[in-house]
Amino acid sequence: MRVAFDVSVQATARPTGVARVQRSLLRELAAFAPDDEFLLVAPRRVASGSGFGVDLGVDLGFDLPLHFRRVELPAGRVPRLWRERLLAPWLARERVDLLHSPVAAFPLRARCPVVVTWHEVPWREGLRGDEAGGRQWARRAWLHLAARRAARIVAVSSRTRGRIAEASPRAAAKCVVVPHGVDARFLDHVSSRSRAELLQALRLPDRPYLLFVGAARARKNVGGLLDAFARLPAAARGGTQLLLAGVEGAPAEELRARAAALGIAEIVQFPGWIEDALLPDLYAHAELLVQPSWFEGFGLPAFEAMACGTPVVATHGTGEGAALLVPAGDVAALAQALERLLGDAELRATLRARGRARVATMRWRTAALQLHALWRDVVERRR
Repeated sequence: MRVAFDVSVQATARPTGVARVQRSLLRELAAFAPDDEFLLVAPRRVASGSGFGVDLGVDLGFDLPLHFRRVELPAGRVPRLWRERLLAPWLARERVDLLHSPVAAFPLRARCPVVVTWHEVPWREGLRGDEAGGRQWARRAWLHLAARRAARIVAVSSRTRGRIAEASPRAAAKCVVVPHGVDARFLDHVSSRSRAELLQALRLPDRPYLLFVGAARARKNVGGLLDAFARLPAAARGGTQLLLAGVEGAPAEELRARAAALGIAEIVQFPGWIEDALLPDLYAHAELLVQPSWFEGFGLPAFEAMACGTPVVATHGTGEGAALLVPAGDVAALAQALERLLGDAELRATLRARGRARVATMRWRTAALQLHALWRDVVERRR
């Protein structure tokens, strides 16, 4: 079986979210599927600093075996519609059996079966603004097209599949849930450095900290987290600081201003993007992880934190049974949950145990095996 992967999401020096998920799946496939050929395809980076294309010499975090091949498609200087202009004809020339796209977009002219992964359905989450509207018209269109043209749609959680079913019953008929896994480096983690050493490496004060990990997209509700943190009485806060890991650029400046207006600027830190080598320790030394999102398709940081033995406060729908849950957008409830957890060592210990039990079976190998079986079924039905 010849399977092509759209790896254009790897066009970043700082992989997060979808890019990290794809790397984890590819690493597992490299270890157990030697009888298949995997083609990692993306448009060539046309110029240094152009912001388009992928340098496929990038380190994916594992050594590529012989049954993996990198393919760069020459996009020229007009990268628009590269999937239609370049990827679709290439798939035909190479006689690829199946294409897997990690995002909504895929070549409509592809002659081989296409499987797409769907992470979330923002416009079905009751939000307003850019996260619910704006560019979401494109996602709506892609879901309609996937319902018609894709062989299968992979939802990363039951929640996402439910939202797909609400938006398109036709798409739901093609939808299969394949949950993410958690990397072994989190599941088997033993801290290699103290909290003081970690924070010194990040040039941050050596104080206990609450942790948020992710980009400052509107749905992440980082502003709501700042509001809740500011509501904590000084005694309850107990000298802790709040680390917003992954928040950079203009969103960071806006949140710095908000923290200043709330009077907590000195205890809100912005360490920026965290390299993979430091991330397990960052989770492990946190007093707790906070995931205040309006919604999550899956919520990977919460499960990674659980694997490291860190208690989690999250909005409903993420880590049920293993996290302290609050209603999305309820600042008062979030502040109360933070105060309760910071002041209750027994509850923290309970959540640590529940969290580790919750993620014990969340393996990327399981996800990769499920996907491989799905691809095989699609290809055999086509023959």
